[in-house]
Amino acid sequence: MDKLNEKILFEHIKFSKNQVEVAEELFNFLLTYINKKRLLHSISVAELSYRVAIANNLPNPKKYYEIGLLHDIAKDISNEKSYNLMDKYYKNDIDMPDFSYHQFLGELILMRDFGIFDKEILDAVKYHCSGNKEMDTYQKIVYACDKIDPRRGYDSQFMINAMLDDYEKGFILVLNENMKFLKSKVKKPKNKGTKADSVEKVTVAELLPELEKTEFHLDEQPYASLFKIYKKEFLDISVDKGLIHKNALALAGDGTPVVTSHRERKHRVCKCKENGITDCKCDRYFSQPDCDIG
Repeated sequence: MDKLNEKILFEHIKFSKNQVEVAEELFNFLLTYINKKRLLHSISVAELSYRVAIANNLPNPKKYYEIGLLHDIAKDISNEKSYNLMDKYYKNDIDMPDFSYHQFLGELILMRDFGIFDKEILDAVKYHCSGNKEMDTYQKIVYACDKIDPRRGYDSQFMINAMLDDYEKGFILVLNENMKFLKSKVKKPKNKGTKADSVEKVTVAELLPELEKTEFHLDEQPYASLFKIYKKEFLDISVDKGLIHKNALALAGDGTPVVTSHRERKHRVCKCKENGITDCKCDRYFSQPDCDIG
């Protein structure tokens, strides 16, 4: 199947009672874009979106299934390629968090590869991660079902029930619960002027065994191009000139402190800046005196 459009997609979906069966051919096609785990998540979101549409007596429940099935179609694009595509096609949205890039690129793939130009489908995919100021029914249901997918591994049944009972009220509930989750990830410090507790503490001894089992592909990292430039312009030249012997490399240090780029948590208590003096030596107020990370 070289190209997939709405007509072909619907021909591969059969609806029998509340069960949705998708042809193996369609699955195999989608697996050329996303991995198996992502596909299972997408199917789960599609089925839940379909159930919510049916329970709320909404027209065209097939459309909700289709959007759910395709919402993460760009999720497996590498970070570097995602940035390049955003820079080319979505310059106005490139300052959005990079975890949301796939929603915009999903719209691009649906138009370019799938021949889908239905604005309701495209907008629902385009804003399924971040949400939108004004969201229609398709956007609300797919956004919520993506967040409460039962495959995510936490108990979301009360939100699923709310969506099945009344999708408008359920959508508000999902928004509120999502805000609670985001706020709970970063806790405020107990006392003013002190640092917040670490969200998660882990030692190097605990981390290394996990890293050893993790596959790391440099080409997939957003900073891969910097390493290529460094290798070409510095390392390779140094090796050619005999400054570096690649078979006899060692890493050493003499304990000399190194000042790195950092930002102290402080602000001015004087009015020098207002008077055009930017480098005054006046006292500063340090909200976190021992915090100098950057």
